Formats: sequence, C-alpha cells, structure tokens
Amino acid sequence: LFKDKRTVSLFSTKEATKLYARAGFKRDREFSFVKFWGGERGAAEIIKNQNVLSMDRRCFGYDRGGVLKVMMKRGITLSPRKGDGFAILRPDPREPAVGPVVAEDKGAGMDLLYCGLSTLGAGTVSVLPSPNVEGVKEIYKVVRLYMGERPFTDYGKAFALAGLEFG
Repeated sequence: LFKDKRTVSLFSTKEATKLYARAGFKRDREFSFVKFWGGERGAAEIIKNQNVLSMDRRCFGYDRGGVLKVMMKRGITLSPRKGDGFAILRPDPREPAVGPVVAEDKGAGMDLLYCGLSTLGAGTVSVLPSPNVEGVKEIYKVVRLYMGERPFTDYGKAFALAGLEFG
C-alpha cells in the first residue's frame, strides 16, 4: 500500500499512540486540537489554485498535491490580501474545519487563520502548532506520528495543519 512513499504521517490522540508505536510509528511532536468560540478578524479572498501546491511543498517538503486537491474540491481556498499563502476551509455541517494554513509571513498567516475561523464560525476546529491563538480553546492534544523519514514542517510558514482525517 505505501511502497512508493518515503513517509507516512498521521495524527493520533495521546491515548492511542501506543497502538501506533507497536505498528512501527515514531512520535514527531504534539499539536493542539482547538475549537473556535467566535469573533471576526482577518482579511482574505477566495482563490482557485494559484500557488497552493508550490507553497505547500515549500512548507512541508514534499508533494501533497493529491490530498490538497481533494480538500480544495470539498472546501473553500483563501488567499491573503497581502503576501503569499493559502488556507483551506472545510464547511462540514457536523464539524467545520480550517487547515492547512500556510503563509510566507506571520501577518498573512494569522489573517488567513482568523478569516477562516470567522468565515466558518463558532464551533470550527483546527489543528495548531500552538494553542496561543485568540478566540480558540484547546480541546485536547494530538500527536503527529510517522513511519519512514521524519516529516518536515517549516513552522515559520505553517499556521494550521490539515486536520485529523488528513494527517
């Protein structure tokens, strides 16, 4: 199944990490699974595809085109008004989610994150490298696990990750 993949990465609750460790997965780091409680902030605009794939590759170090295209098809893709970046919003009626959010600088990244959360509204979830974001509450910690090469992430560019179902 994973023959041509250098890395398989996934998120797990802390309680389930032992199960994955027995299957050969290694621990990378913790993230915060958060829920947005409300507020409006950030400015962005809807885009089609522009530089999403190349920006994502610079941030995560490999081609995730397949999964990004699925997320973009199911969701809304935003671009910052200033700077380079993107955010993918998934307006699922049961659990709306924001991520990934990738930008060249912190101002653009935070605008995208806040705009995405505000657009989908209270109850929207995201996986963040840090829970220190205004208007969100950490629900629990998740752990990124991997098999193969350790996954690369430029945390200067990654403001939210794709979410539990996408890894």
